[in-house]
Amino acid sequence: MLKRPESATAMFRFNYVKPQQQIVSNGKQVWFYTADSRQVVVTQVTEMFKGGNSIALSYLTGLGHVSRDFTAAFAKQQQDKNGNYQLELTPKQSTPVLARLQLTVSREAVDQFVANGTVRDVFPVVSSVVHDAGGNQTRIEYSRVRVNKGIANGKFTFKIPEGVEVVKP
Repeated sequence: MLKRPESATAMFRFNYVKPQQQIVSNGKQVWFYTADSRQVVVTQVTEMFKGGNSIALSYLTGLGHVSRDFTAAFAKQQQDKNGNYQLELTPKQSTPVLARLQLTVSREAVDQFVANGTVRDVFPVVSSVVHDAGGNQTRIEYSRVRVNKGIANGKFTFKIPEGVEVVKP
Protein backbone atom coordinates (compact mmCIF):
# COMPACT_ATOMS: atom_id res chain seq x y z
CA MET A 1 0.00 0.00 0.00
CA LEU A 2 1.17 3.50 -0.82
CA LYS A 3 -0.27 6.84 0.12
CA ARG A 4 1.04 10.26 -0.66
CA PRO A 5 -0.75 12.82 1.48
CA GLU A 6 -0.25 16.45 0.51
CA SER A 7 1.13 17.34 3.94
CA ALA A 8 3.65 14.51 4.41
CA THR A 9 6.23 12.25 2.89
CA ALA A 10 4.83 9.16 1.23
CA MET A 11 3.47 6.53 3.57
CA PHE A 12 3.84 2.89 2.62
CA ARG A 13 3.32 -0.67 3.79
CA PHE A 14 4.98 -3.66 2.14
CA ASN A 15 4.05 -7.10 3.45
CA TYR A 16 6.53 -9.64 2.08
CA VAL A 17 5.80 -13.34 1.85
CA LYS A 18 9.32 -14.67 1.37
CA PRO A 19 11.07 -14.00 3.65
CA GLN A 20 8.20 -13.04 5.92
CA GLN A 21 8.73 -9.40 6.75
CA GLN A 22 7.04 -6.02 6.80
CA ILE A 23 8.30 -2.57 5.93
CA VAL A 24 5.94 0.14 7.16
CA SER A 25 6.20 3.92 7.19
CA ASN A 26 3.86 6.57 8.52
CA GLY A 27 5.78 9.24 6.60
CA LYS A 28 8.05 10.03 9.55
CA GLN A 29 9.31 6.67 10.82
CA VAL A 30 10.05 3.39 9.08
CA TRP A 31 9.74 -0.03 10.73
CA PHE A 32 11.61 -3.01 9.19
CA TYR A 33 10.22 -6.14 10.81
CA THR A 34 11.55 -9.63 10.14
CA ALA A 35 9.49 -12.36 11.77
CA ASP A 36 12.24 -15.00 11.62
CA SER A 37 14.76 -12.88 13.51
CA ARG A 38 12.11 -11.48 15.90
CA GLN A 39 13.61 -8.06 15.31
CA VAL A 40 12.33 -4.66 14.21
CA VAL A 41 14.63 -1.87 13.06
CA VAL A 42 13.17 1.60 13.54
CA THR A 43 14.59 4.56 11.66
CA GLN A 44 13.54 7.98 10.45
CA VAL A 45 12.34 8.34 6.85
CA THR A 46 14.85 11.14 6.28
CA GLU A 47 17.71 8.79 7.21
CA MET A 48 16.44 5.99 5.03
CA PHE A 49 16.11 8.16 1.94
CA LYS A 50 19.09 10.49 2.19
CA GLY A 51 21.73 10.46 -0.49
CA GLY A 52 19.31 9.83 -3.36
CA ASN A 53 18.01 6.52 -2.01
CA SER A 54 14.39 7.61 -2.44
CA ILE A 55 14.37 7.09 -6.20
CA ALA A 56 12.84 3.59 -6.01
CA LEU A 57 9.89 4.83 -3.97
CA SER A 58 9.52 7.99 -6.07
CA TYR A 59 8.41 6.15 -9.17
CA LEU A 60 5.68 4.34 -7.20
CA THR A 61 4.29 7.41 -5.49
CA GLY A 62 4.28 9.56 -8.61
CA LEU A 63 6.97 11.88 -7.29
CA GLY A 64 9.58 10.67 -9.73
CA HIS A 65 10.11 11.65 -13.33
CA VAL A 66 11.16 8.69 -15.46
CA SER A 67 12.90 10.59 -18.28
CA ARG A 68 14.73 12.84 -15.82
CA ASP A 69 15.80 10.13 -13.37
CA PHE A 70 16.34 7.08 -15.61
CA THR A 71 17.61 5.87 -18.94
CA ALA A 72 14.82 3.61 -20.22
CA ALA A 73 14.99 0.78 -22.73
CA PHE A 74 13.23 -2.47 -23.52
CA ALA A 75 14.60 -5.42 -21.57
CA LYS A 76 16.45 -8.16 -23.50
CA GLN A 77 13.17 -10.08 -23.58
CA GLN A 78 10.79 -7.30 -24.68
CA GLN A 79 7.62 -9.14 -23.67
CA ASP A 80 6.83 -11.69 -20.98
CA LYS A 81 4.88 -14.92 -21.57
CA ASN A 82 1.58 -12.97 -21.27
CA GLY A 83 2.59 -10.35 -23.84
CA ASN A 84 3.22 -7.63 -21.23
CA TYR A 85 6.05 -5.24 -22.06
CA GLN A 86 9.27 -5.43 -20.06
CA LEU A 87 11.29 -2.29 -19.53
CA GLU A 88 14.67 -1.76 -17.95
CA LEU A 89 15.32 1.55 -16.23
CA THR A 90 18.84 2.49 -15.21
CA PRO A 91 19.09 5.44 -12.83
CA LYS A 92 21.15 8.32 -14.14
CA GLN A 93 22.63 8.52 -10.64
CA SER A 94 23.13 5.04 -9.21
CA THR A 95 22.57 4.53 -5.47
CA PRO A 96 23.29 1.57 -3.18
CA VAL A 97 19.58 0.68 -3.06
CA LEU A 98 18.86 1.03 -6.78
CA ALA A 99 21.27 -0.02 -9.48
CA ARG A 100 18.53 -1.00 -11.93
CA LEU A 101 14.73 -1.14 -12.05
CA GLN A 102 12.74 -3.52 -14.22
CA LEU A 103 9.08 -2.81 -14.90
CA THR A 104 6.53 -5.06 -16.54
CA VAL A 105 3.74 -2.97 -18.09
CA SER A 106 0.29 -4.27 -19.02
CA ARG A 107 -0.05 -5.12 -22.70
CA GLU A 108 -3.71 -4.12 -22.61
CA ALA A 109 -2.87 -0.66 -21.27
CA VAL A 110 -0.23 -0.11 -23.96
CA ASP A 111 -2.55 -1.39 -26.71
CA GLN A 112 -5.32 0.97 -25.50
CA PHE A 113 -2.95 3.94 -25.53
CA VAL A 114 -1.54 3.11 -28.98
CA ALA A 115 -5.01 2.54 -30.45
CA ASN A 116 -6.70 5.75 -29.30
CA GLY A 117 -4.26 7.82 -27.26
CA THR A 118 -6.17 7.48 -24.01
CA VAL A 119 -5.06 6.11 -20.68
CA ARG A 120 -7.66 3.98 -18.93
CA ASP A 121 -5.38 2.27 -16.40
CA VAL A 122 -3.56 4.94 -14.36
CA PHE A 123 -1.22 2.32 -12.87
CA PRO A 124 -0.43 -0.15 -15.68
CA VAL A 125 2.60 -1.70 -13.91
CA VAL A 126 2.11 -5.45 -13.43
CA SER A 127 5.36 -6.05 -11.54
CA SER A 128 8.69 -4.49 -10.71
CA VAL A 129 12.12 -5.77 -9.78
CA VAL A 130 14.53 -3.51 -7.91
CA HIS A 131 18.18 -4.53 -8.27
CA ASP A 132 20.52 -3.03 -5.66
CA ALA A 133 24.27 -2.47 -5.90
CA GLY A 134 24.94 -5.66 -3.91
CA GLY A 135 23.19 -7.86 -6.48
CA ASN A 136 20.03 -8.37 -4.40
CA GLN A 137 16.61 -8.29 -6.06
CA THR A 138 13.25 -7.24 -4.65
CA ARG A 139 10.33 -8.35 -6.81
CA ILE A 140 6.90 -6.81 -6.32
CA GLU A 141 3.80 -8.21 -8.00
CA TYR A 142 0.91 -5.73 -8.17
CA SER A 143 -2.63 -7.03 -7.90
CA ARG A 144 -6.01 -5.51 -7.12
CA VAL A 145 -4.49 -2.04 -7.65
CA ARG A 146 -6.82 0.78 -6.73
CA VAL A 147 -5.71 4.35 -7.24
CA ASN A 148 -6.96 7.22 -5.08
CA LYS A 149 -9.38 5.08 -3.07
CA GLY A 150 -8.74 6.62 0.35
CA ILE A 151 -6.55 4.35 2.46
CA ALA A 152 -6.86 5.13 6.18
CA ASN A 153 -3.70 6.49 7.81
CA GLY A 154 -3.96 3.73 10.42
CA LYS A 155 -2.80 1.22 7.78
CA PHE A 156 0.60 2.89 7.93
CA THR A 157 1.38 2.35 11.60
CA PHE A 158 3.23 -0.62 12.99
CA LYS A 159 2.53 -2.22 16.34
CA ILE A 160 5.69 -3.84 17.64
CA PRO A 161 4.95 -7.44 18.66
CA GLU A 162 5.79 -8.55 22.21
CA GLY A 163 9.18 -10.15 22.70
CA VAL A 164 10.69 -8.53 19.60
CA GLU A 165 14.08 -6.83 19.80
CA VAL A 166 13.89 -3.16 18.80
CA VAL A 167 16.97 -1.74 17.06
CA LYS A 168 17.39 2.02 16.55
CA PRO A 169 20.54 2.75 14.53
